[in-house]
Amino acid sequence: MPNASMAEVRVGSRIVSEDHYGTVRFIGSVPPTAGVWLGIEWDDPARGKHDGKHEGVRYFLTSHPTSGSFIREKKVEDGVSFLDALKDRYGLPEDENMGIEKEEWFVKTYGERQKAVEMVGAKSVAVKQSNFKNLLDVALREMKISSAGTDGIIEKTSPNVTELDLSKNLLRSWDEVANLVKQMKSLKLLKLSENRLEWPSDPTSLAAAFQSVEELFINYMDLTWKEILIVGAILPNLKRLHVCFNKISSIERDNNVFQSLELLNLESNEISDWNDVKNLDSLPRLNALILNNNAIARIGFDETCFGNKTSSLKSLKSLSLMDNKINSVSIKDCIMTSSKA
Repeated sequence: MPNASMAEVRVGSRIVSEDHYGTVRFIGSVPPTAGVWLGIEWDDPARGKHDGKHEGVRYFLTSHPTSGSFIREKKVEDGVSFLDALKDRYGLPEDENMGIEKEEWFVKTYGERQKAVEMVGAKSVAVKQSNFKNLLDVALREMKISSAGTDGIIEKTSPNVTELDLSKNLLRSWDEVANLVKQMKSLKLLKLSENRLEWPSDPTSLAAAFQSVEELFINYMDLTWKEILIVGAILPNLKRLHVCFNKISSIERDNNVFQSLELLNLESNEISDWNDVKNLDSLPRLNALILNNNAIARIGFDETCFGNKTSSLKSLKSLSLMDNKINSVSIKDCIMTSSKA
């Protein structure tokens, strides 16, 4: 229900309105209308109308020409703390039916008759989950989480989480994510897909908060490779990284990040040049690379002869290239051309 107060919403805040997610870029008046308007840059450009310019006046600027629009603050839904979302998803229901709607206790049989169903173990499962210290795998996708909440409360209530899904929430920055995960010393897997996070001024200052995380999902976030390299500074101990459905078209070499990375999933990006792929040989432990659904037309190992090992991607054991545009594979003094299926 839309109920956010202006004291909570500020420029940079992440908001949701009628199931559409966006970022507040402007708060103020828009003449000739009265009252306060929020200028929103929507994640989905189809939801917007302009780029922040209205009636010849520039109020804010969006990254897409049609991703901006104005809405009233009463239409914005409020964000919640991590603990509030945790209680909502895993807290012990107060009613005797354990939070299950009464009509869901029946199934229709032949002849459209209703038959009662016994929910075996429902109460014991609910009781166990409601003790948050028992939780290891926490799924809080689309729970409108905007903050870590009171400092230290997560470490007190749910310290043993090893896998955490925070996809598509209202967290505004990597700093806020760090405030949350630093309280989970055992966290190994983190999902942050479909968020829009502000970058920290000093990425390495957040590294201690993410030191236990070994696997990260940051899909559907419109990221470039330069931004992925910032992620590498924030999470120095990553072993598996999934950056699918982003805007990665080129790959720059960097010998200072991702030195422990073993798996990199780049599916559904915009990579077309094999030389960009070869820049990944700066990752000494990379043994699995997924490049499905990119735009690669040619694979080349021109630095080695047929039958010899290439000096590129020396640790690689698994390479997936499904749904590319490959029409040739070249090895020194040898070109094999294959017709498309």
